[in-house]
Amino acid sequence: MGNLARLFAALRQRLTSDGKFLFSVERCESGELFRLETSGRFSYSRIYLNAIATRYDMQIIFHQSASIRKEEEKWIRGDLYLLQRSIPE
Repeated sequence: MGNLARLFAALRQRLTSDGKFLFSVERCESGELFRLETSGRFSYSRIYLNAIATRYDMQIIFHQSASIRKEEEKWIRGDLYLLQRSIPE
């Protein structure tokens, strides 16, 4: 997906005030905000996900590092996120 702005804009429009969104991402550890990995999948930095969540009125209510999938018998490190829509006052 790369830039997640369109996804988060759609979430902001469709989630109710207490709506939640649970997802996993591969972790970007290159210093970039996000990047296309050799696997063909995008990875994302925590800084990027914090910023885009805030920009689209979402709160990260849970975060955990995890082994999210296997590729060629190796676990791929990533992150689990649970976001909740926050209504600005």
